[in-house]
Amino acid sequence: MAIRYKIPLMLLLTILLSMVLKWTLPDPIKNTEMRKEFWLRKTHPAELYDFVIGGDSRTYRGISPNELSETWDHSLHGMNCGYSSIGLSTDYLDYLAESTKPKGTILLAVTPHSLTAEAVKNEFFNEHKNTKRFDLFKGLYLSRYLKHTAPYKVTEVLDHLTGNTAADRYFETFYPDQGWAKSYRIPEDTVVALEIYEGLFSRYQVSDSVQMDLFEKVTELTTKGYTLYAFRIPTMRSMIQLEDSRSGFKEIEFQQMFDKAGGTWLDIDPSLYHTYDGSHLHYESAIRLSRDLGTLLKNIR
Repeated sequence: MAIRYKIPLMLLLTILLSMVLKWTLPDPIKNTEMRKEFWLRKTHPAELYDFVIGGDSRTYRGISPNELSETWDHSLHGMNCGYSSIGLSTDYLDYLAESTKPKGTILLAVTPHSLTAEAVKNEFFNEHKNTKRFDLFKGLYLSRYLKHTAPYKVTEVLDHLTGNTAADRYFETFYPDQGWAKSYRIPEDTVVALEIYEGLFSRYQVSDSVQMDLFEKVTELTTKGYTLYAFRIPTMRSMIQLEDSRSGFKEIEFQQMFDKAGGTWLDIDPSLYHTYDGSHLHYESAIRLSRDLGTLLKNIR
């Protein structure tokens, strides 16, 4: 066969093989293109929302805006603006307000870690906020197509073909239009997060200045017509006990100061929900929390 035919033929066979693998294999465990779209669409919104939800990884894995609207008000369109290790800094609250329609609603899912001086550095958030122009264009407009061609790890292909499964697996499904990620872990390990947070709070505590800056910003935003709610996002009871004893967080005092600043504190019963790692909610509990939160907001109105 002439060389000029071999190259196109090999290219065609490669494409066909790739298509066959794509049809027969499950989605990649880690779809990097979907991750890019997920983070950049919430960081650089193309529209303003009726409500936004702010908080750390417990938030972006813990609340579905669509499920929340289902029991609150079908006409409302929201976005989960949670980020990994986010701190409730004034610039982050400004971003939440800028993503919300005038006189819209901002929901703050509070964790003790989000009130530390370490957290308000917001390195992960700033990384996406300061994305270079080409990477931003690629993430916002191309990743939604490129995610269908996301690469597989060789081990994923071999595991699927041989029927093997890893002993410890973490699953995360991204919903860029909501800013929510459905997640769970097999097998569950409710101790792993406790060890991590015990180490964190041995190094730094909840900051008084971070809290005072937050309350001042709440007053500013409510004066402008925004409605602000806050709640302690549910987690495992032993995690709450660890945070209360080691982080320096005083929930009752925070609640009183938040209400005094013009916001409204919402009480959530953590015993109703289940975590898979001692910190983050299993997606089934995340859906339940979202719907419960919507019902609570509906009754307030």
